[in-house]
Amino acid sequence: MTPLALTVLHLTSPVPVPALLVDRVLETVLRRVFALVIVLLARARVRLKNRH
Repeated sequence: MTPLALTVLHLTSPVPVPALLVDRVLETVLRRVFALVIVLLARARVRLKNRH
């Protein structure tokens, strides 16, 4: 997230900044891992489909 978005979020819901940053980083990492798993599964499916 951009610093501006983090600042606005912090102003609307006062949460300690370190906790907010950890939450956002964790969320970003989980989304990327989930996207990577989907891509790898899609590629594997295409490879299996092309074998037959």
